[in-house]
Amino acid sequence: MIKIESKYEFLTKDILRDLCHFNGSERAFTLIYSSLEQILLVELSNRATSSRSYTAYSLDFRYPKHVIYSFMTKKLNPTNVFWITLIHIMAVVATFYFSWTGLALSLFGLFVAAPIGINMGYHRLLAHKAFVTPIWMRNTLITIGTFLGAGPPLQWAAAHRKHHKYSDQDQDPHNSRLGFWHSHMMHLMYASEVGSDSEDWKKYIPDLINDPYLKFLDKYSVQIAVLEVPLLYAWGGFQFVLWGAFFRLAISLHVMWFVNSASHMWGYRSHKTTDNTRNNWWVGILAAGEGWHNNHHACANSARHGVRWWELDFTYLLILCLKWAGLATHVKGFIAPKTSGSLSSTDLSRLSTQDQTSAPKFL
Repeated sequence: MIKIESKYEFLTKDILRDLCHFNGSERAFTLIYSSLEQILLVELSNRATSSRSYTAYSLDFRYPKHVIYSFMTKKLNPTNVFWITLIHIMAVVATFYFSWTGLALSLFGLFVAAPIGINMGYHRLLAHKAFVTPIWMRNTLITIGTFLGAGPPLQWAAAHRKHHKYSDQDQDPHNSRLGFWHSHMMHLMYASEVGSDSEDWKKYIPDLINDPYLKFLDKYSVQIAVLEVPLLYAWGGFQFVLWGAFFRLAISLHVMWFVNSASHMWGYRSHKTTDNTRNNWWVGILAAGEGWHNNHHACANSARHGVRWWELDFTYLLILCLKWAGLATHVKGFIAPKTSGSLSSTDLSRLSTQDQTSAPKFL
C-alpha cells in the first residue's frame, strides 16, 4: 500500500467518507477517488527525486472503486457475513472427507432439487408468476427452496422484482456496473436494501405480503434450512452433512450468483435491453436454464428462458412436466417485445390486483 503523506495527509478515509455521505451519491465518490488517483500519480512521479516516504493512507488503489466505496459507506450485515463465511469454510472441510456418494448427493441437490425449489419455485413462480399452480403445489415448491437455503422467499421476491425494475442502475441491489464481485456476492455482505421494510414490501410484493404461509417461511427460513443438517446426519453421518448441506449449498449459491454477475458481463445479446444482460452458455448449463439472462430480461414473465433450440432450459422442461401432469396452467411462452426495457412503476402497481388464478404479463 502507498500512503499519501505531507501536504496530502488530510485526505483520510474518514474525511472521504464524510464527503460521500454529504453528497449522498456514488458519483461524488468516483469524482473524489479519481482526484486522489491523480494526486497519487503525481506523487509517484516524484519518488525518484524525493527522499520522502509515500505509504497509502487508508486507501488501497489496487481495489476497484466500488469495493472501496462499499466499505466506506455501507454497514456490514453480520448475519449474512457469518453464514456465507461458515458455509464456505465447511465446504472446504468437505473436500477432506471426499466420497462418491457425497458428491452424488451434492450434484442431485444442484441439478435437480435447486431447479425445482429455487428456479421454478422462487424465481419463475413466486417472483414472476410465469405459470400458475394450485396453492399446495406452490407452497411445496417454495418450501423446497427454503429448505435448500435460498433464503427468505418474500425478501428474495422483493429484491428480484426491484432488480428487474432498476436492472444495472443505482437502485439495483446487485448492479453489475459496480463490478463483478459486487454483483456476484459483495452486495450480500451489507445491510439489505430490500428487506422486511413495510414500504419495500408494499411496493414490490403487494400480492404476496398478506400470504400467511409465505410469511411463515420468510420468518423461519434459517431454522428451516438448518433442519437439513440433522436429517442428513441421521441418514449418512457427518460426511453427508458436509457434502449434502455445506458443499452443495456453497456451489449452489455461486451458481445463482453467477446469474447476477457473469450473465451481466459475458455472453451474447439476442435482444436489445436497457441493461448489461447476456446469454451465457455455461451459466445456462450450471443454473439449469437461468443463464439465458438476456432472454429473460427481454420477456421476464416467460416461463421459458432458453429460446433457441440449443439454449437448454431444464427448469422449463420441469414446468412442462407439471403442465403435463395437470399441476401447472397459464404457462407463459416467450414473446420477444418490440422494445425491451426495465419494469415500470405502473407494472409493479398492477401487482396488487393480481391473484393466484392468473399470471401477470409484466413480471
